Amino acid sequence: MNEAFNLKLDICQHKDPLIAGLCWNDILQRYSQCVLTRPNDKLVAISGIAKSFSELGRSEDYFAGLWRRLILSLLLWSRTNRLRSCITKADEYRAPSWSWASVDGSIRLGKPMYNDPMTSTLIDVKAENVTPDRFGQVISGSITIAGSLKLFSFKSKEIVDSADRCIMRCEDMYLQDKFYKFGVRGFGHALLDQDFSTLKDVSRLHFLPLILDKWRTEGLLLSPTGKAKGHFQRSGVLQISHSKLGIWHPCESDCLEYESFNGSLYTVTII
Repeated sequence: MNEAFNLKLDICQHKDPLIAGLCWNDILQRYSQCVLTRPNDKLVAISGIAKSFSELGRSEDYFAGLWRRLILSLLLWSRTNRLRSCITKADEYRAPSWSWASVDGSIRLGKPMYNDPMTSTLIDVKAENVTPDRFGQVISGSITIAGSLKLFSFKSKEIVDSADRCIMRCEDMYLQDKFYKFGVRGFGHALLDQDFSTLKDVSRLHFLPLILDKWRTEGLLLSPTGKAKGHFQRSGVLQISHSKLGIWHPCESDCLEYESFNGSLYTVTII
């Protein structure tokens, strides 16, 4: 791990923040495969590496394991445990639900990117640390995003125990009041953070698209916390092929939960 890290630090002297982001992702993916004696020290154990990245000038803003500059794309991490291991999140709080540190086991991170083709806007991100060390353990955190928002539900579902991912294949899918049936060329995949049966209220899942291009739409599956309007916990990632679904168009609904709506974008907070 140390040898790989030193090599990555040499590579990350590069000025391009996207290349630095790829380096960080690779290190995190390797790190997530390690078995820690104390899983709750997940952020503490990697804090030294994070500090080294910060000293390279890659980013000065670090929140619960994610860098602010690329945070929207970095939110699209997914678990890579096989289904039998993909059951629940950590028993004790160690990070906000949008952080990879909130789950046990190995992860895969999305390709770092900013601006196009991102479809949402970062409003604010916060993390409260146990000590003044912003790279250490956190006791709370939140991220506020403005973007499109749709209710999401499965009409039929098939669990796929793939080689390295916990996937719910959505052959038939509802987004808001529209029904989509995917043929041979299309797909909808839900990469869940926990077993489907443990989700409290599937009918209230919301979908927040973060990436939109000509090949696919990808975003977060969110579950309302029930504690404050427009406050959610992350439940997974949804990937949809073909971006012609119109899911980025605003559509008012009494069932949607959000903090505010400006006529085109909804503001929500994920904790």
